Amino acid sequence: MLPDTINTSISDRRMHLDREAVKALFYKETFTAVERYAIDVMFTEASLQELIDFLKQNRISHHRAARLYGRFKNLYHPRTSPKHEWLFGSFQGPDRGAENRR
Repeated sequence: MLPDTINTSISDRRMHLDREAVKALFYKETFTAVERYAIDVMFTEASLQELIDFLKQNRISHHRAARLYGRFKNLYHPRTSPKHEWLFGSFQGPDRGAENRR
């Protein structure tokens, strides 16, 4: 499960994130150092299946996940992940609908 993978990578048990804290990452705009680390683990160490299962189980939209991945990629980790590029490849940003209406 995704929180377990994240917490395995965080050595200090006092900083571990529960399911609700991991879920909240998909809705936040700013992050603490521990949250940034958790996001890094999510997109570099966790399996794609773990991420997909977590999204489904917690009813997190593809759009929310793609936005978090985009933020992660742009702000914290400029290298791309082929598996995440495949999953979120069709996501072009929040203004995609506006471009289609022109």
